[in-house]
Amino acid sequence: MSLVARPNLPDKFNTFYLGHPNCTDTDLLTEISAAYRAGLTHVKDNAIYKSQGWFFKRRHRSRATPGNYNLYRVRKAQKIAHFLAAYQLSNDIVIPKKYIYWDGTRLHVVAKELPLSNEVAQPTEEFARSMRRRTNEGQAQAFCNGNPTRELTSRQAWGMANLAFLGYTDLCYNNAHFTTDGKVAIVDTEPLRRNIKKGYKKSLFYSLMTDFQVLSIQQGLSGTARLKLYCANPEAKHQIENVERYYAIIGIIKLIGKTLLISSIIYFTPEIAAAFIFPTILSNIVLYTIAGFGVLKNFFSILQIWSLVRMWGHAHNGEQGVVAFNIAESNHEI
Repeated sequence: MSLVARPNLPDKFNTFYLGHPNCTDTDLLTEISAAYRAGLTHVKDNAIYKSQGWFFKRRHRSRATPGNYNLYRVRKAQKIAHFLAAYQLSNDIVIPKKYIYWDGTRLHVVAKELPLSNEVAQPTEEFARSMRRRTNEGQAQAFCNGNPTRELTSRQAWGMANLAFLGYTDLCYNNAHFTTDGKVAIVDTEPLRRNIKKGYKKSLFYSLMTDFQVLSIQQGLSGTARLKLYCANPEAKHQIENVERYYAIIGIIKLIGKTLLISSIIYFTPEIAAAFIFPTILSNIVLYTIAGFGVLKNFFSILQIWSLVRMWGHAHNGEQGVVAFNIAESNHEI
């Protein structure tokens, strides 16, 4: 195997980069290196491997993702861990700390294996019937095979719903795992929101006319819609819907406030222009430019309000709502 020089990473990754001076977990480099040299066992997708209690996730070369995309999993895991600690959810939800490991030829995201149980999340009756009618894999297949089920508690549901709006939105059934002591185990931290953020910043027109926070709320609703498919506990489902309501109303109020502010600016622009005694031609150019931009901005804000309300409705529509979210995501609406 031909070794290449250890790559330099942006500073934000170095606290997780095993062997880097900024990474304080110095003892783990020897342990993880030994696990890697012992030989990896393939787990999934030609990208996930396992050895001696450690999982190794490498970049999936067949997918068109940026070079550092996979590495953002470590930062997502850190953000989730901070949220769990801040809201005292560590006894309800667990996520392993993730590291970046260089094997001499490529980078891996590495995480300690959690003690997972064979329990699966208790789905709603509608979703259970749907899974039994189709070909499944992973946790869905385990449910159809008769594995024991466990209901999400109200605290677990509340925590997972909030995480959906903080960017952890891949809440499909196959990502629902439990540890042997009953905690929800978060094992996949793909940075899905990063795709939206990158696309949002690439288009100046899109970034000027739309609100990124509202786009994030819509993506969060797609996560909670999936979460509710395996939330059979009525009280837990109620907690999820309370979280949805909170974020949806924040988004709507923000957009209405922006619309009213811009309408006020359009209304008072003639008086402002007159106060500066612009020449008539220049004054008209200023007036028409501000008015045109404001009208266009308000138009897109109203469209976003409508889209947000529509997505909120999808989140209450069970599996059909999830299908609607899948279509919206494929059409780049969220």
